[in-house]
Amino acid sequence: MAPIELKLTVAALVLAVASMVEASPMAGGIDYSHGGRDRFHPWRA
Repeated sequence: MAPIELKLTVAALVLAVASMVEASPMAGGIDYSHGGRDRFHPWRA
């Protein structure tokens, strides 16, 4: 596998895991009241 393909594969896996975590009830789901991703950044919430 070429390095660029490896990077793309890793990026795709990271994005997939991030979406699963965001959609997981254990993670509290997505808090749209604070702009969605802001719950990961308390200093911006």
